[in-house]
Amino acid sequence: MKNTILLFTFISISVISVAQTDSIATRIRNYEDSKSVIISKGRALLLDEFLAGDLQKVGEVMTYFRKEVDDADYITLYPNEEWLLCYWIKDYSLLKSCLLQYDSVFITNFRRKIRPQTDLLSQKVEERTAGSFDILQQELTFSELDQSDREFYSFLLKYLLLDGSQIHQMQDSINVECKEYIAKYPGSEFNPFIRKYFLVEYKQNKWGIGFEFFSGYGIFTGDLGKCFTNNIPFGVEFDINYKKLVLYLRDYIGFGKTLRDMAFGEFTWKEDSRSSIVMGGATLGYHIIDNRFARIAPFAGINATYVSATEKDKKEMGAEYETIGPAGASVTAGLNIDFKLKKRKQVQVQYMPVNEYTFIRLRFEYNHPPFAGKYDAYAGNIYNITLGVGGFASKIKRKY
Repeated sequence: MKNTILLFTFISISVISVAQTDSIATRIRNYEDSKSVIISKGRALLLDEFLAGDLQKVGEVMTYFRKEVDDADYITLYPNEEWLLCYWIKDYSLLKSCLLQYDSVFITNFRRKIRPQTDLLSQKVEERTAGSFDILQQELTFSELDQSDREFYSFLLKYLLLDGSQIHQMQDSINVECKEYIAKYPGSEFNPFIRKYFLVEYKQNKWGIGFEFFSGYGIFTGDLGKCFTNNIPFGVEFDINYKKLVLYLRDYIGFGKTLRDMAFGEFTWKEDSRSSIVMGGATLGYHIIDNRFARIAPFAGINATYVSATEKDKKEMGAEYETIGPAGASVTAGLNIDFKLKKRKQVQVQYMPVNEYTFIRLRFEYNHPPFAGKYDAYAGNIYNITLGVGGFASKIKRKY
């Protein structure tokens, strides 16, 4: 009895499984074409009729797509395909409708849709349009469209046939055309579309940062020049830019020698000893010139200045913890000239500001330390000429 029940259960499961498999197979065989297949066949038909020159059939397929197939899930025609085909079938009202609904909501929804299978429709439509460009432009000229619409559709047709690299290279001239059109037709329905998609101009963020590594030559004058040799400096500088203003934070260390014995309290700093000059401070500059080739900024500020004996010499004098050498806050002023270095093969265009670049910086600086009022025989000034290499970066954003 037990074996009989097991056999019956096994047979029942087998029958059910076979029935289910047969049911699925039947459904697959009888399954109607899905939307993906319908769209693929429709696009194939549209391409064949377009290449055959039957523009009436092209229009019929496009109408069928819009009324029967288009929905929230599937793409039938890409925007550039539909817009170019509108020129061929001379349906400018449909073209206007497509353009005016092309906004951020449309784009977001479009990106979520199922794309059609890969085919050559876009390529062939673009090729034929480029080959018949003059004819299509002539048909626009003799159409009954308003002059403002006619001019915009003419511009749009040229734009749709450009690839990304051509648009980048021609964006300056495109911007000129866009601004002229908006000025000529301030009430055109297409102006928001033009500003959003065609008129592309960027501006730098108000803030930017830079840095520089430098060396050069420092010159002492007056009594300072009689006490110390000129120095060879090394240093680093950080820039904080806000619009045309720039704050330079600079650390300068120069090396030289003493030219005579000098007394500091009970200690004597001997002739021909090594010396160092340290200047660290902040200066505020203003860019009077800032173009694609150079930035020029006069500046002024304060440096903490200390002409010092080396730690080794201090130890030899027994003055490790003493201030050996004049020190004080210097008033400083000068000029920065940054020569911008272009990247190789970089296309320079007006619509895109240079927001990242390396530069060679030439800096002329005058320092007036207050040594004369604090120390005997140390009156004088310090002149620095430095040459450095650095970089600058800032964010950019659309103007419109």
